[in-house]
This record gives sequence, structure tokens and C-alpha cells, in this order.
Amino acid sequence: MGCALAAVIILVVLALVGVAMFLPPFSVGERLFSTPYKSLSAQSSSLSQNGLTLSVDPAKAGSGFGVRISAIASGVFEGQTAPNAQDAAWVKTAHAALAPALTLVSNVYGLQSQGPVPASLSLSIAVPQGMNATQLDLYRFDSQAGRWEFVPAQPSPDAATLVANVKSVPEHVGLFKSAHLVPVVGAVVDVGQTLSQPDARLANVIYPSGLQPSPAGTLQGVLPSEIMPGKGYAVIPVIRNFTNPAALDLATITSLLQNSALRAAHEDRLLEFATSKSYVGLAIDYRGLGTDLRDNFSAFISELAQKFHNANLTLSVVVPFPGQQGNSFDSAGYDWQALGASADSLEVLMPLDPQAFADNGLVSSGLRWAVGQVNRARIQIAVSLMSVQQTSGSFIPIAYSDALAPLGQVIVKPGVVQPQAPAQAALTGYNAQFVALDSSDTPAVKYFGPDGTLASTMWLTTGPALRARLDKISALNIAGIVALDLAAPGIAPDCLNALSTFKLTQPPGAQPSALALRWTVMANGKVLLAATAAPGTPFIYQADASNDSLVINAELVGASGTLGPAVLRVASVTPTPTTTPTSTPTPTNTPIPTNTRTPTLPVPATNTPQAHG
Repeated sequence: MGCALAAVIILVVLALVGVAMFLPPFSVGERLFSTPYKSLSAQSSSLSQNGLTLSVDPAKAGSGFGVRISAIASGVFEGQTAPNAQDAAWVKTAHAALAPALTLVSNVYGLQSQGPVPASLSLSIAVPQGMNATQLDLYRFDSQAGRWEFVPAQPSPDAATLVANVKSVPEHVGLFKSAHLVPVVGAVVDVGQTLSQPDARLANVIYPSGLQPSPAGTLQGVLPSEIMPGKGYAVIPVIRNFTNPAALDLATITSLLQNSALRAAHEDRLLEFATSKSYVGLAIDYRGLGTDLRDNFSAFISELAQKFHNANLTLSVVVPFPGQQGNSFDSAGYDWQALGASADSLEVLMPLDPQAFADNGLVSSGLRWAVGQVNRARIQIAVSLMSVQQTSGSFIPIAYSDALAPLGQVIVKPGVVQPQAPAQAALTGYNAQFVALDSSDTPAVKYFGPDGTLASTMWLTTGPALRARLDKISALNIAGIVALDLAAPGIAPDCLNALSTFKLTQPPGAQPSALALRWTVMANGKVLLAATAAPGTPFIYQADASNDSLVINAELVGASGTLGPAVLRVASVTPTPTTTPTSTPTPTNTPIPTNTRTPTLPVPATNTPQAHG
């Protein structure tokens, strides 16, 4: 009996030892029957399999780190082919958690590792042939949270792969393409501005501004009184560190961010205000932050976002356009990856220089970088609708009418002529030159002083120019735009139509075209002559004896606006008598301009809206 019991005990012990050998760290089964781990070291620093490459920096490789890669084909993941037994449960869970807007375009890769993860680890996935790398995103599946998460990644120099630097080895990862997003259109309204009904119908979200943080972390200022929840649009108040963007309050923000107690108090005051009315959330527009505040600002946004999300509120963060340094970009005090992971949206301030929107210009390259830093569904573009005055390398928003004012008005000399005698029509303003239209699609006028020196360049934000910018931006399939100055006076009349067609994803109404002057001569409502000329070329017309009064006008081709009219009278023409004088109104002639002085270039007001977006 004793011998039998001892034999049973020995068998049980051997069985337990056998089972243990098949468990980590021994994993005999895996070593015998599964793909072995590949050691990554200074001598062998990368592993490639089925389009995925995992690499370590040879100088920081360390020792004992190994990895193995498996691949699940897209057809298996999408349910077109049955998965094997060990993947079936995971595939079902991961596929159910995938957002409907995302489509898998690569394998789903499984990665397993052993040993300490090196400090520098990069992962790259080949871009499928024929696809644009800037339109693809890298996602990892978090099995504990049960969701897919965006992984910041940038295209390789040859755009053949998407490359990510990771701090841990993802369990599963793949390349995805998102469906086209219906753009969100937001609008900023400052104190003193009025939001018209057409403007209100254009916007999904209104951002009322006028509040700033105090040194104690409370809020001070007022919001536009007419902007309230319940009017058909979401309301997200903007908290800024300025009332005028030319005078930023960095001292207050620095104090709030660096003092943990003040920072927490400020977060609580923001939460209290956001929950005081039916606001959707808040937007934080703290500008001018240097790299010394980068970590503090990221921590502030992370903490604030957590509090807001717990209260079912959203948080938006305004970030300046990154500065370009060669092939890379510098975001100063704004860690885009950290901010994009915490906040619900990043609103990116666009440069005022219209030529930044040229093909392969600063905006194009900067936004390609941006969608590799932040989930494109969380990016909104903050654009100005104003025209722009460029003087000595500086760019200032300006009203559309002010940008055209230096052209002057139409004047005719002499004002009265004999039949067949020539009359000359010209503009009274600066010597002007229309700039050839380039790939920025923005018409421009250069104004020269009496001595021939360039006084200023006016870039005209017309409806077609605005729509061309928005179309270039939307090619990256971002979430939407914020119109910085939709409620401000001075926007070109056709900009609203451009915004409307963009929001409804309709084709643009007109294409950008070069500027020109179209001279017309009219009599009794009929056009007698039309001719196109440069702004510095006088228009000469010889009137016949058929009409005693002619109207000469100059219209802008490629933009909206007229610079006349002026009246030319033909002296010896006898007016034709009317048979029913009592029923014919007395004609009212437009007076001939008498003030022919050269207008001065407009000086934009210092409080021209530069809202966050």
C-alpha cells in the first residue's frame, strides 16, 4: 500500500513538473512547436516579417530582448475567411471594437516579446501598393481596455512604410484608412460681434470668447450675451490668455502651470464654469508657451480632460502652427502627441501668409506631419476669412473692402465730350499691379508709391480662394475647420457660399482666377463695349451721337467688387423728347467724382479678430 501511494505521488509530481515546463518562463511547447523568439541586439537589430519590421537602436539594444511576429490576413480579420482556433476569440473581439469609419488595409500583426524592452524601439509597416501613406494611420489594440488606439507614426522618406517609435511592444497592430469625414464647421464670436442667421446656420459649433484666467486661477471677463445653448448649435466657450493677441499674458499662465496647487484650483474653476450652463465643453487657447512649459501644459490638459470626461464634457486645445526646421517641425511648448491623446480636439491655427497654402508649401507639409502626431479625426483647422495685408514681411488681417480701397475709383476726363472725341477713364488710386495667380490660388494686388517703391501687397480672400484652401486641407480627411472671424465685418461676400458648399461637401461654385479689370460702357441699361485691361492702363472711349449720357464702370475679374461708375456726357446730343412726360421719371445721373487725390493705404485695427479657432 505504501509503495503504491509513493508511486502515485511520484506520478503527480512528474505531471506537475511537465505542465510547468510548458508554462513561462520555460515554455517548452512554444520552443518545440511554435515560432521561436528572435533576439534583437547590437549585432542583429531588426526583425522583418510579412511587411512589418521591428528595430532597436544598436547603441541602446541591451541584452535578453527577443520578439516574434505573427500575421492575421485582412480577409480573416474581416470575416471573409475563418480564423484558426487560437485566434478566433481575439479576432471577434477586436473586430467588434473597430470604429465603423476605419478599414483595415494591411495584415493585423501579433507581437510577443520577452526580456527587457530597449529604450529605443521602432516599428514600421509597409504601405500597400498604390496607397498614399499620408492617408493611412497606425492603430494598436489594447486588449485590457478592449479598444483600438491611434499610434503616432510618420511616413518614411520614400513613403514606402509608416514608422512609429514605441515605448512598449504592442500586442496587435495594423494599418487603417478612415472613411471621408463630414466636416464640422465652427465659428468664433468675440464680445461686440453679432452672429447673423446665415452665419449661425453655417456653424455646427460656436466658440464665444471673452474670458481669461486670473492669477488666482479664477475666470474673468464676459462672453457675448447672445450666444447661448439651445439655439441649434453646440456652444464651447473659449478661455484665452489674452484680450488682444498682440499682448499675451504669459506671467499668469506660467504661474498657474508651474504651481500644482494653483493648477488644480484653476482646473476646478474651469470645470465649475463649464457645468454652469448646458455647454458642450471648453476650448483652451493659451498662446506663446515655450518649451520650458511643455510638460506642465501637457499635465494640465491631461488632468483637465480627465475631469471633463468624468462630467461628460469635451475639451479642445488651440495649438499654433508648428515651426519648420528642415524636414522636421518644432511645436515649442505644445506636445502634440500628449495633447492629442488627452483632448477631444486640437485646433490648429493656420499661418496668415496665403502662400503657405501653395502646393507642397508650409501648410501641406505641416499638416502631413500633424496627422502623424494626432488622430486626424481630432484635428480641426482654424482659418481666417479676412484678406491679408503684407508689408515688409509681416502679415495682418484686413477687411476685403480695405484691401481694394487703394485702387481708388473710376474717373472720366473730360466729363463732357463732343461726339467722336475721346474720353479717358482711369483709377484714382495707387499705381497697382495684379499679381499672377500661383498655386496658393489667392489673388493679390501690389501697390506702389509715387517713387515706384512697393508700399504693400494685398492678398484677397475671395470665396474661390477660401474654398481652394479648404479643399487642400480636406484631402487629409481631418475633422473640420473653425472660422476665426465669421462674425467679424469685412469678409468677402462670396466666402459664405464657399463655406456652405464645403460643409455640404458640394463642388465649388467657381474656380480661382487671375485678377483683371473689366471696363464697361453702358447706355440705357445696355452694354455698348467691354474690354479687359491691367489696372495702370487708361481706358479710352469715343462716344458717338446716339446717347447723351454714358456710364463707365470698372469691375474686378477674379474677385467681387466694382470701382465705379462714372458718367460721361456727350455735349451736342439733343435728348429725344418723350411723348408721355408725366409717366417717365426724370433720369438721375451719377455725379462725376471730384476728389481725385490718391487714397492712403488702410491701416488695420490692432484688435482685428485673431481668435483661436
